[in-house]
Amino acid sequence: MVVLRSSANWCFTLGFLITIQSPCVVPLSTEVMRKIWESFKVPLSETEIQSQDGVPDCVALIKNDTLNDTIKAFDAFGKLPAGILIGNYGWLGHYDECEGIHDFQYCLVEVNNVTIHSIPSNIITQGDSLHYGMCVPRECTPEDVSNSLVLEDTFDVVGPLFPPQSTTVHLQVKYKPWCTASRQQFHAGFFITVVFLGILFLFVVSASIYFTCQEAQVIDFREPSASLLSRTEQGRTNSQEETSPLVGASSSSVVRMVSGRPTMARRERSERGDSRLDRIIYSFALPQNIPKLLSGNTSDTTILCLNGVRVISLFWVILGHVFGAVSTFTEPYNPQAVQQWYRRFFFPIVSDSYFSVDTFFFLSIYLYTVAELSRILPTEVVTFIEKFEISISLFVLNSGLLVSYVTLNRLKRRHGRFPWGWFYFHRYWRLTPALAVTLVFYLFVTPYFGRGPFAQMLSIRSNCPKYWWTDLLYINNFIPQNISSQCLPWAWYLANDMQFFIISPLIIKALYHFPVIGLSIIAVLSVTSMSVTGLLTAFFKFSAAPPKYGEFTTYLYWDVVFTKPYCRIVPYLVGMAIGYVFYKYPKGSIRINGVLVFLGWTILGTTGGAVINMISSLYNGKEWPDAGYVIYQILCHLVWTSYVAWVVFVCHYGYGGWINAILSHDVWAPFSRLTYSAYLIHPILILVYISNLGTAPYLSLQLMVFTFTGISILTFASASLLSLMVEYPLSNLEKMFLPRR
Repeated sequence: MVVLRSSANWCFTLGFLITIQSPCVVPLSTEVMRKIWESFKVPLSETEIQSQDGVPDCVALIKNDTLNDTIKAFDAFGKLPAGILIGNYGWLGHYDECEGIHDFQYCLVEVNNVTIHSIPSNIITQGDSLHYGMCVPRECTPEDVSNSLVLEDTFDVVGPLFPPQSTTVHLQVKYKPWCTASRQQFHAGFFITVVFLGILFLFVVSASIYFTCQEAQVIDFREPSASLLSRTEQGRTNSQEETSPLVGASSSSVVRMVSGRPTMARRERSERGDSRLDRIIYSFALPQNIPKLLSGNTSDTTILCLNGVRVISLFWVILGHVFGAVSTFTEPYNPQAVQQWYRRFFFPIVSDSYFSVDTFFFLSIYLYTVAELSRILPTEVVTFIEKFEISISLFVLNSGLLVSYVTLNRLKRRHGRFPWGWFYFHRYWRLTPALAVTLVFYLFVTPYFGRGPFAQMLSIRSNCPKYWWTDLLYINNFIPQNISSQCLPWAWYLANDMQFFIISPLIIKALYHFPVIGLSIIAVLSVTSMSVTGLLTAFFKFSAAPPKYGEFTTYLYWDVVFTKPYCRIVPYLVGMAIGYVFYKYPKGSIRINGVLVFLGWTILGTTGGAVINMISSLYNGKEWPDAGYVIYQILCHLVWTSYVAWVVFVCHYGYGGWINAILSHDVWAPFSRLTYSAYLIHPILILVYISNLGTAPYLSLQLMVFTFTGISILTFASASLLSLMVEYPLSNLEKMFLPRR
């Protein structure tokens, strides 16, 4: 019964600690307070405590099945939870109960910078945000809710728990309410987007059916008239899996034998006499594009280990975003446990996932440099496009490496001449359609996927109508000037990548004609970039550890350093230099002493690992001198990229051992072609997951692994749809309409 008395006191305290003053909420508060006040019979004697009659009427009222909407609304309010002293500031209430009440709406109020001055910081978490759920009449606007809520007195109840000098409690608060009634209803943009995607899907399905029917008409089961194989010999041959086509009597007829059975006879479209309209339709056909996606075919110049590096790097990005977003934007029930994660030795691998972007920058320019310096291609633009078809995922995440590798080889083939106009057109054509579809889907469709206290994260961003064009022009890392105003915040990488791509021909031309000058330009730009990063770090007093989400320094660091090309170009430049080395010295032409290989793995592996793990001391409360922060920011990207460059270098030249065997396995190839689409989609899936959480989640490393696994699977499944419906068809159309020489 003592517990019941505590419940009564809790109800009593709750009713009067949360003060509601707005006119639109007064009817709610007056009725609720009166009923609760009249229902209380708080036991005052030991006899009453021991007696069943001492149960307050509040408890009986709560159990009453005939509760009116007002009492239900009050029940749906957020209430003081356990764990306040360890930072449990997610007082979300009950979203579904509130939304089920007629003429009521759920509102989530974010109170920023909660600081209880009278309580020592070693006792209670200070400076965090608080999320408070309210169930108010639909007439209330977010402004009404913001003006009505006074939470300072709520924390006064905590004062008596501490020494006498801690008697006054104050909060530094700024209310940011979001209410479900203000959520925008279905509008024209939603219907247009859904209709467009529906038409595109139906066209892909129809094209696939048409393609299959056309292919079925040209199957040729006749034996080649000029075949040297007898029927017996051919029977024995057919019992084995053929890896190359058998050419029949007709030069335009091709039959591929798989496991003893002939599949469709596939002839080149142009040779078969298909019309241009037919070939346009075929560009969208799944039977034509799925084999490209799943193909394991490679050329002699393919750097196989890059497939594994790309996919693992993307998983690293998803891992960091899942942990960062879920543990920050959801007000976890056990925030202290989350803080302990950062103090573990291995956790910087997760928290420093932003280094994976450096890997992408390095791979981008490196692959392009090597390919163009060493590959001899029979045609100008068309075969240039064919190279991209093999690894369609290189469009963005590996753009720099691909630029360096392919372009230098092309210059060699063309004796220094290159179609630079098509060079830029191809890049924009390959990247932008998938980005545009993602942007439109995120802007007009995704907001309706969320149903929960955090659904406002998917609400239509008011800044998107104003700044959407900056994403499509790849200047969104400069306009708008702050991350909070960007439409697709994760598209900053695409802007950097495109900006690096635009200036890359100047460096590549120098590398081709004057290697010393080209390498000198790379060195000068690298030193300049690192110097600018160091100066900005010193001026703004940035730390070595990435700032926490939601803090002012987070946005400042993001706007000043993190998204700016002059601070992020070093990995791209390292990739260009390694690409030149691969062009100059083909595979098998370099012999490395075993001692040097051991020293390379030891030194670069140690320094690369140190970049990731050394900041764990900052999470454990230790401070570095200001010079240490500056030096770290200057060198961290160069050191990490050098380690990745070493891994790719030794794998390419045959010194990677079992690491090369893992990274070069065929299983990575299909996933590597999906990395661009996966990068675009995965933040949307994370936001959808968060926006459908009904309560403050209890987080553990085990549960986060399950969450990461599920989001990763959905990411690549969604990326497959985006690639097969947008990327591959438009790639096929590009090859069809490009001029041949």
